[in-house]
Amino acid sequence: MPTESLTELFTRWLRAWTARDIAALIDMYADDCIVETPTMGTLHGRQALEEAERKLFANFQDIRFEDTELMVADNRLVVTATVTGTDILGNLTRPGTALRFPAVLLWTTENGRIVKEHRLWDFSGFVLQRVERELNDAAEIQRLLLPPGGLTGDGFEVAASSIPARTIGGDFFDYFEVAGGGFAFTLGDITGKGPSAALLASSVLAILATGGHTAHPGVALEAANRAMLRRAVPGKFATLVFATLSKDGRLTYSNAGHNPPLLVGRNGAQWLRTGGTFVGVFERAQFEEETLQLQAGDRLVVYSDGITEARNTEDAEFGEERLVSCVDANREQAPAALVRSILETVQQFSSGTRQGDDLTVLVLSCSRT
Repeated sequence: MPTESLTELFTRWLRAWTARDIAALIDMYADDCIVETPTMGTLHGRQALEEAERKLFANFQDIRFEDTELMVADNRLVVTATVTGTDILGNLTRPGTALRFPAVLLWTTENGRIVKEHRLWDFSGFVLQRVERELNDAAEIQRLLLPPGGLTGDGFEVAASSIPARTIGGDFFDYFEVAGGGFAFTLGDITGKGPSAALLASSVLAILATGGHTAHPGVALEAANRAMLRRAVPGKFATLVFATLSKDGRLTYSNAGHNPPLLVGRNGAQWLRTGGTFVGVFERAQFEEETLQLQAGDRLVVYSDGITEARNTEDAEFGEERLVSCVDANREQAPAALVRSILETVQQFSSGTRQGDDLTVLVLSCSRT
């Protein structure tokens, strides 16, 4: 086909496209045409193409080509252009968003008709916006599933906060009342990051909230272990601390492979290591318990490994010693203030580096004499 005829074919095609003249547009394609698209797959024949074009025009009612340039070689045509329009239904990003992205059309023609067309739309930025929006929605749901940032009870006060390394994280915490007027709390970490870790964290929280109201910490962890193994996710497990606080100030805890909580009080600093292995790995795992009598002024700090493993620009870890120093220096603060102090100290330490893991802290204070 001469160059002028192929150029004229595109001119007629663009006129039909702009006018939404489906009949005129489809008439320019061969009966057995093949059209490859990034959104609707490979289309075979005029009927499939017609259905696809009608759907495209319905979803993007003002879509149009701008700044077109043509390159012709024998029976082939390459068109570069800018596509603009409005994402009416939110197929790529938020509904009503104005779009503008580069596009390429590759045509092969025979006997004056298009027999093969390859469409290339570079709307990766809009796809990314959609993914980010969905992740932000998931992060908001995750925040709503966590308990309020602080709670004051009979003789105790608790506060917690979590800063995910990504939009959504794999750290979790919870606290709730148990039978007999006691109080229970947990903090843990799912291996990995992102959506899969967040989903599993929500599952573990639900298991503990259901089975932890009346159980001892070790029993609650055994139940959580069995539940995770029934629906095991390859390569995923949880480390966590589960504890109860009685009305007379007795703290009973079990540590399932997690960083040891730090208890700071009149007798100095103590690490709470009693427990067992990870949750969701070994079928017959058992978890030991330890009971401690809390005193007025005691501060219990439970944290995820993102705290002690945070690194600075010299690749040094924050570590347990810095955590003890931070808690000791701020031990008179209320739990919410102490949580902020710990997080701010870690962030200042690692300033200039990328946050590598979720940062989660829970602080429990005892006011009983």
